[in-house]
Amino acid sequence: MYTVLLADDEGSVLDVLKSSVNWQELGVETLLTAQDGMAALECFKKDKRIDLAIVDIQMPRMDGLELIRRVKNISPHTHFIVLTAYGEFSYAQASIRLGVENYLLKPVSKGEVEQTVRNALENIYQERQSTEFLLLENTLRRWTQGNIGSEELSDRASVLGINLYQAAYCVICIVRRGNDSIALFRSVCLETLQELRCDTYSFWDEKNHYVIIAGGKGIDEQILGKRLSEAIRDKNAGHLAALAVGTPVGDADSLHLSYQTAMDAVELADPENIDVVLNIAENRIGIDEDLLAEELRLIFFMQDRESRENGFRHLLMKLEREGWAPVRGKRLARGCIRVLVNEFPN
Repeated sequence: MYTVLLADDEGSVLDVLKSSVNWQELGVETLLTAQDGMAALECFKKDKRIDLAIVDIQMPRMDGLELIRRVKNISPHTHFIVLTAYGEFSYAQASIRLGVENYLLKPVSKGEVEQTVRNALENIYQERQSTEFLLLENTLRRWTQGNIGSEELSDRASVLGINLYQAAYCVICIVRRGNDSIALFRSVCLETLQELRCDTYSFWDEKNHYVIIAGGKGIDEQILGKRLSEAIRDKNAGHLAALAVGTPVGDADSLHLSYQTAMDAVELADPENIDVVLNIAENRIGIDEDLLAEELRLIFFMQDRESRENGFRHLLMKLEREGWAPVRGKRLARGCIRVLVNEFPN
C-alpha cells in the first residue's frame, strides 16, 4: 500500500489531482495534501514513508525545487512528479537533475495525470521488489516452502512485521493472463482479503504465480476463492488463468502444506481455460495425502519393476478400502505430481 502527497497552492489544481485518479484502486492507502512548500515539508517530517509526491514548482514559503532538495535528505526513497506552467521549462530541467520521476504541464489533463501516476507507482513497486523487500520476499518464499526453522522465522517475523499468531493460515496461488497493471491487480487482491479481515503477505514466484499468504481467526477457502475472483473481474484488474486456495492449516509452521496443495491444484489446471477458479472441494488435497505422496515417492524409487507394480497395486487397494475409489485416479495423479515437483523442482 502507498502514501501519496499532493502539494499545490491552487485549490482547483488539488481538486483535479484528487479526482483524476482512482487512488484506492492503485493501492494508495493514504492521500495527503498541502498548499505550500513548508506545509508539504511538515508532512514529510511527520510521515517519512511517503512513496510519491506530486508538487508544484511555484509555491509560497518554499518552492517545489527547494522542497525536493530538502526531502532528499529526509526521505531519499520518495519519488516525485512536478507540476510546471508553460514557459517554466528551465525549472522542469532543474527538477529532472534532482532525480524527479516526471513532470506535468499546467493545466493538467486528467488522463495524463492518471497515466503518469500509474507509471510512477509501477516503478515504485519494482524498486521495492529489488531493494528492501528482498528480505521479506526471501523469508516468505522459505516459509511457504518449509525451508526455514521456527526460531529463524520468529526472529525475521518480528523485524518484518509478520504475524505468526493467527488461528489459521492458507496460501492462495493465482495465475494471470495478459499484461494488465500489476499495481492494480495487487491492490485489488490484498484489499479484498483485508475486507475479509485477513493478514496478508505476498510475492511473485519464479513461475510468475502470484502467491498470497492469508492469516485470520477463521479461514473459509471457498469464500476466499470466490471473493478474490469476483473482485479481480469486477474491478477489471486482469484475467485469471487459475486461482487456487490451499488447505487451511492451524499454525504457521505448517504453512508449507497449504502451499503444496495450492500449487498442486494450479499444476493440474487446464491452461486453455480462462477465468478459472479451481473447485476447492474437489481439487483440494488433504493433509493426510502427504502420507500418500510419501508412499508414492518410496514406490518410485524401488529398483525392481515388479516391486513397483506390486506397490502401486497395494496402494490402489488401500485407497479403495479407505473410500477413495471414486476419486483415486485424481488423488494418485496429484500425489505423483507432488512427488515429481519435490524431487525435480526445475
